[in-house]
Amino acid sequence: MKLVPTPLTAALIACLAILPACSDKNKTPEDNSTPAAATAPAASTAVTVNGQRISTEHVAMLADLYRARIPNIEQQATEAQINDAVKRDLVRRLLLEQAAREAKIDTNPEYTKYRTEVERNAKLAMELDFQEHLDKLFQADWLKKTPVTAEEKAAAAQEYLASPNSAPDRKQYEDATKAQEGQNEYHVRHILVEKESEAQALIAKLNDNGNFEELAKNQSLDKGSATAGGDLGWTVSKNWVPPFAAAVAALKTGTWTTPPVKTQFGYHVIKLLEEPRVFKALSFEEYVKKSDEHLKDLVLQKKWAAFIGDLEKKAKIEGLNLEAKAPVKSLAPEAPTK
Repeated sequence: MKLVPTPLTAALIACLAILPACSDKNKTPEDNSTPAAATAPAASTAVTVNGQRISTEHVAMLADLYRARIPNIEQQATEAQINDAVKRDLVRRLLLEQAAREAKIDTNPEYTKYRTEVERNAKLAMELDFQEHLDKLFQADWLKKTPVTAEEKAAAAQEYLASPNSAPDRKQYEDATKAQEGQNEYHVRHILVEKESEAQALIAKLNDNGNFEELAKNQSLDKGSATAGGDLGWTVSKNWVPPFAAAVAALKTGTWTTPPVKTQFGYHVIKLLEEPRVFKALSFEEYVKKSDEHLKDLVLQKKWAAFIGDLEKKAKIEGLNLEAKAPVKSLAPEAPTK
């Protein structure tokens, strides 16, 4: 007889393949009362099967994987139904496991070999995961302690401009700016919210002498500009969606949009900060020298490479010749990401 799993069950089987055991499989029912290690609080029990427990943590973990792996699952089932499906599948698997152990299948050499391999691979995967997380924490700490001076950024700009690698970037920049020559550019702030009622409430606060920057920082869904008080800088209108661009063109300096502007992103309250001006592109050299974050990244990449190189020189490494050219590009990041 061929068993055909339901979509939910099929997803669960895939989920279980990458997770540790859902129950204390190697313990007797009596053993399950043993408290967990002092460093980790004991998980509550969701279901018991012949005295063996399935924890609420595993049910919740697998329910999350259901949601991630099954498209639109939350439109097909409620949270309670998803949890119930998880529990039913876990119970069936545990019943089959108990039957297999009773039949001494767990002593089969094929099973013991498989279990040994899985446990070894799981341990290696955990070690790599812990190492990666530790590396990220160290890199974040390194970034905090590694200053970048104005002189270093200026030197990075000169080095980049002299490099052949800048040629494609130069062409892309000059093509893009040439297409914008002669157009008006605008300097605006905006606040993006989900509902029209929220935007109307913001307008009411602004009309009552509210601070646009603070409202943007605290309420705007556009997190990229929110930290700058909603400031979008100088931009030509073709870079905005049509409703946004049309609203900006109709504004007078120092005023904001009433009513709010609806786009596919939500509802915007927009303020024109300065009189429009005709766009005039910076030269590529000027643009690079003003690209503070890009230059900072270039400096950090160079410092990180030097830091790693210094570690390698001081380390006693056997079994690898670091002087030889690497056959493929390293998968490790060139420098920590901010």
